[in-house]
Amino acid sequence: VLDEHDAATILDELSKMWFGERTLGLFAARLRALALSPEQSAAIDGCLREFDRHRVKSHDLIRFLKERPFTAR
Repeated sequence: VLDEHDAATILDELSKMWFGERTLGLFAARLRALALSPEQSAAIDGCLREFDRHRVKSHDLIRFLKERPFTAR
């Protein structure tokens, strides 16, 4: 979806920010600002729609809380 220059520009911007400011919403906005066509915008949305499954820590926490290994059985 992005060429190397645009990807490097976004990466550079995000790497200079404090961790808490680097949100998925900001990342999406940066990507959409570079989209040249509705097709590119749709491709970006498609990629971001699947992003949540890569948030391993949140999935680990959810599984941990559901399994409740900290309770006596």
